[in-house]
Amino acid sequence: MAEQVSRLPPLPDPLPAAVEELFAERIKRSGRILNIHHTFGHAPKLSWASMQMAMALRFETLPEIVTVASRASSSALVTS
Repeated sequence: MAEQVSRLPPLPDPLPAAVEELFAERIKRSGRILNIHHTFGHAPKLSWASMQMAMALRFETLPEIVTVASRASSSALVTS
C-alpha cells in the first residue's frame, strides 16, 4: 500500500484567480513553481506577503546592507 506523503489536498482545478496570479508572478520572477509554492497556494494572502518580503530582502534591501557592512569593515581595517 502506498503511503500518502502530503497532508494537504491538491489545489483545486482550475486554480482560484488569486493563486493563478500568485503563480504567474512566481514564474515571472524565478521561472518556476516549487512544491513549497503549491503548499502556499492554500493560503494565497500569506504567500503573497511572504513573496513580497523575500523579494524586497533579496533585491532591494540586501545590497544596501552589504554595502554598509563592507564599508564599516573597510574603515575598521584602515583605522586599526
